[in-house]
Amino acid sequence: MDAQPSTGRAADFRSRIVLGVLATLAVLAASSPLPARASAAAAPASVPAPSWGTDGDVNSMVRVGHRLYVGGMFDYVGPNTGDAVPLSLRDGSRQRPFPRVLGPVDAVTPDGAGGYYVGGLFDVVGGFVRHNLAHVLGDGRVDPAFDPDVDGEVKVLALDGGMLYAAGRFTKIDGAFRAGLAQLDARTGTPTAWNPLEFAGDVLAIAVRGDTVYVGGSFSQIGGARRSGLAALDAVTGRATSWDPRVAGFGVSALRLSGSALYVGGTFRWAGGQRRRNLAALSVVTGDATAWDPHAIGPVNTLTLAGNDVYVGGHFRKVGGRRRTYLAALDVATGRATAWNPRVGRGFFERGVHALAVSRSRVYIGGSFRKVGGRPRSDLAAVDRATGAILAWNPGPSSGDFTGVTALALSRHSLLAAGHFWSVGGARRSDLAALDARTGALARWNPDAHGRADIDWVQALASDGRALYAGGSFSRIAGQRRINLAALDLRTGAATAWNPGADRESEIGAVAIHGPALYIGGDFHRIGGAPRHALAAVGLRTGAVTRWHPRVAGEFPSVDALAISGRELYVGGDFAGLDGVRRRNAGAFDLGRGELDAWNPHPDSSVYVLAASPTAVFAGGDFDRIGGRRRHKIAKLEPRTGVAAKWRTRLRYHVCSEAETGNPACDNSPFVDSLAISGRRLYVGGFFTSIGGRQRPYLAALDTRTAAVRGWRPGADGRALALTVAGSAVYAGGEFRTMGRLPRGSVAIFPAAGG
Repeated sequence: MDAQPSTGRAADFRSRIVLGVLATLAVLAASSPLPARASAAAAPASVPAPSWGTDGDVNSMVRVGHRLYVGGMFDYVGPNTGDAVPLSLRDGSRQRPFPRVLGPVDAVTPDGAGGYYVGGLFDVVGGFVRHNLAHVLGDGRVDPAFDPDVDGEVKVLALDGGMLYAAGRFTKIDGAFRAGLAQLDARTGTPTAWNPLEFAGDVLAIAVRGDTVYVGGSFSQIGGARRSGLAALDAVTGRATSWDPRVAGFGVSALRLSGSALYVGGTFRWAGGQRRRNLAALSVVTGDATAWDPHAIGPVNTLTLAGNDVYVGGHFRKVGGRRRTYLAALDVATGRATAWNPRVGRGFFERGVHALAVSRSRVYIGGSFRKVGGRPRSDLAAVDRATGAILAWNPGPSSGDFTGVTALALSRHSLLAAGHFWSVGGARRSDLAALDARTGALARWNPDAHGRADIDWVQALASDGRALYAGGSFSRIAGQRRINLAALDLRTGAATAWNPGADRESEIGAVAIHGPALYIGGDFHRIGGAPRHALAAVGLRTGAVTRWHPRVAGEFPSVDALAISGRELYVGGDFAGLDGVRRRNAGAFDLGRGELDAWNPHPDSSVYVLAASPTAVFAGGDFDRIGGRRRHKIAKLEPRTGVAAKWRTRLRYHVCSEAETGNPACDNSPFVDSLAISGRRLYVGGFFTSIGGRQRPYLAALDTRTAAVRGWRPGADGRALALTVAGSAVYAGGEFRTMGRLPRGSVAIFPAAGG
């Protein structure tokens, strides 16, 4: 059996601050140092080859043999592919090499030579700094000559000959002012003088024919003329032509040229002089509406033409005179909905269809949905073009937000899918998963934890080499009823007969093994039917509560951290006393006698994590004073008395509002979530951007004797909530998405020697 992990703080506290953390990540990312634009963004040597990650937080981890077991709050585990992936048309598997895009991709367009232009909200593509727009060559390399340096999100791309049109929420390209719309040299990315949008406005769709560029969006003025949501621009001068279809509504989000008509979709009520709801066909000569009038009840996001059909996707519930949810095929002559009806799932968390690609026999669908044709499909699916039947093709991208898949580009052998996801080709896992400890690849092991009303998480893990013990907030696991505590077979994931049971409304926040017992911390009041407040021990074989009955006092006491060294059990959390003795937030028990010890560091605020060795106890949390001395969020304590050693370091988390930029006093309070000891290294994870005066966002290594910051620079973009060292590796879990500017979805593996 490998070393036990240290666990992070209780999940209820994280839930109160997670929104604030997410809001600050963009500020941190903007201030993080990056290489020069055209240079390779080389990752630190300590970051290993790409592995698998999760779509949510990883709170705990433990390695047993060749497996790394992870627990947290997630629903999906998959390979870190980035946000744009070429997929096989045959089986949906990942195709030829494609550089990982670190950030959402909103637009893709083929370059005509096997490559693609990609636009979105990102800073790194394939290890190269590329701000929001990049060119990927046919061999999978990032084009070194194309680097436009866009200062905001690119949402639309259209290629016409040697010109690339880009639209989005930006103001500058290569230093030149362009208010959300630009024409670029497709070879170099240099913007031309073409500049029709003088004032900020959203352009959401572009279609080009000859010398005319049709643009749709939510603007009111463009090309020197008043145009509401739709205009035709001269491709040379950028001036608006006399063509004016007079669209009234919230805007135009889809355009498609066919013969003498321009098909228009969006959110509007009037177009081309006629009442047209969200769909219209306009004459490219006069701008007048044709008789084609499908009348969509709900927004239209995308449309494409194939044969005699106009395929439309969006967030509508009725179109062409028939009930159609999010997707329909309309007769190109009459506008009536055909019998074709794949039935995309409709629900609160679905945001509809955003992208379509049509082949000879299939229609590929991208968006934000969970079912198609009554079968599970997450944001990406293929249906038969003739019958509308759902096909077996199922790449299964992760679902990072309500946006999902935003863009599709079809080539002869593959489909490039892009959007707001970080992985394709993974599998569903609810709060528990097993990974190969060396490669990070997902194992079949799948206990599938669930809670009441789907609110569940796994907070703590431990193993004795025979079973995996899991604690958290859940009511069922591996198909069995288990309230917040369970033991799982290490090979199959099946729940064993071990079943102590905890309060339904409580949480298990920490577990640790010593001899024949599992020690449990949390905010519970009963374990196995016996009264136990926040701290208890149960038998590893029987699950029966032991006679040990510690008394934890406080208004709402909780034990969030446990660490064992020898026969000492160190306890941390948020409480006022232990066994009738004043012990504020930290204490220790002699497990031989079962009695409270003299160890009393008396921290002035909560302790979230403890790591113990025979010579020292390290504590992390939200305190500023501990062991009789001022110690900021982290301390080294004497293992017998709890007195703080001279060892000290200081953490800071810098977040400044725009008005406070340049103020050196601007500082949010940091804290420490996770610790792990390996020889003379102490690995530290938490909410900080610098430690010991060195820039180390969220994750660092300190010398256990001197507190000196080691050279280890993982470069996390979010908190590390769990750390463990086993064998020749350091494992980190948390809420990060990248590590060293490489995609790492909440799980990262490092060589231990890299510190």
